[in-house]
Amino acid sequence: SQRIKKWLLELDWKFFLSVTFYQYDPVSKKINEVKTGNLLNIKSKPYRHRNFIFDIDFTKSDNQTIYLKIIGKRYIIPLYIWSKPEFIYQTQKEYIYFGLYYGLVLVMILYNLFIFISLKNSYYLYYILYLLASCLFIFSFNGLGFTFFWGDFPLYNIMAPILYSPLLLFFLINFASSLLETKKYTPKFHRFLTVLM
Repeated sequence: SQRIKKWLLELDWKFFLSVTFYQYDPVSKKINEVKTGNLLNIKSKPYRHRNFIFDIDFTKSDNQTIYLKIIGKRYIIPLYIWSKPEFIYQTQKEYIYFGLYYGLVLVMILYNLFIFISLKNSYYLYYILYLLASCLFIFSFNGLGFTFFWGDFPLYNIMAPILYSPLLLFFLINFASSLLETKKYTPKFHRFLTVLM
């Protein structure tokens, strides 16, 4: 079989502020440089993907020298090398799983919205808002929000998980408090929950 000459390097962490990829070209004797990261918009990425993906080209030489300059807090840097067909297959699998998850959450939101409209119980509304907040938090945390929706707003991308996590907690506490009627049955615990909010 023909040897694969083009590979992909995947940096599997979404929150690096700056990533600079350097690859030495033995023919031109130059260093090719790609700058990307969370401080730049989605167009700075070589591939519109939730992770950082870079091309490794072995067509000019069997040996390649590659450097990565990374700015961000992470002690273990998860790196993967893929052939393009394997990478496409893996990405398709991931997006199927994400689609199933977000589809299930959407069904739960619509179902509970229908019940809320019918019964007018406030805990259904809090549950819907909790599901929305958790969905937005996960969407921003796993990099899909930046990839598909707010790719032109890198600062928002950095702040999104920080913004959505208190909302998630707020709606979860309200949902639990409303469902369990803590104000009526456990007033001390209800005051504690109110302080948390």
